[in-house]
Amino acid sequence: MGRWLRVLTLLIVLIQIVLSFLSYHEDLEVIVPFNLEISFVLNVFLVLFFIFQFILRWKNFSLLKNINGYSVSSKGWSKIVTNEIMPFIIYLPFILLLVFYFANEIVLTVILSLVIIEGIFYVLFGKKKFKIIINESAIISFTNQHEVLKWANIAKVTFSSSGTLILKHNGRKVFVEDLAYEDSNLIRSEIKRLSIEKHILLQEIA
Repeated sequence: MGRWLRVLTLLIVLIQIVLSFLSYHEDLEVIVPFNLEISFVLNVFLVLFFIFQFILRWKNFSLLKNINGYSVSSKGWSKIVTNEIMPFIIYLPFILLLVFYFANEIVLTVILSLVIIEGIFYVLFGKKKFKIIINESAIISFTNQHEVLKWANIAKVTFSSSGTLILKHNGRKVFVEDLAYEDSNLIRSEIKRLSIEKHILLQEIA
């Protein structure tokens, strides 16, 4: 869910960039019908997405932060930070454009600023808390993008020299990289033990 919210937020921001560009460059003579109305609706969606993501992420944070698991490594945290700030490469220049050229777009500027601030605080607070949790019910990746892999939905587990590839019944694949977590050998052992217990197909690649 969180992944889709990020994608939809980025898509709406890109649409807003195009609309703002066309609105500013009137000399292009490209008229977008109901431009103001479209921008208003998109802003409403951005607010809703932000609120929903904020509640979802921090609720999961409070629920999972004290549960025992295998902590992310320094490399794992670096990848989380990179993943979190990637959209900001688009957001930050756009915010500057909004401030200097589109003074009337205060709502959009505030929304994007809040998205960036929330993202920064989330990864900072999560540095000592992010982990992978493995129990009888599921494999839970607790990072900036939560992933819950219920054993009932897992079709196959493949171990390679760099990590563990988990194949779900719907065809989706999730890779658990060894270097992203502390105690990777223990993670492998626990996944293997529970996979055998749950009668899930196992494969090992040298």
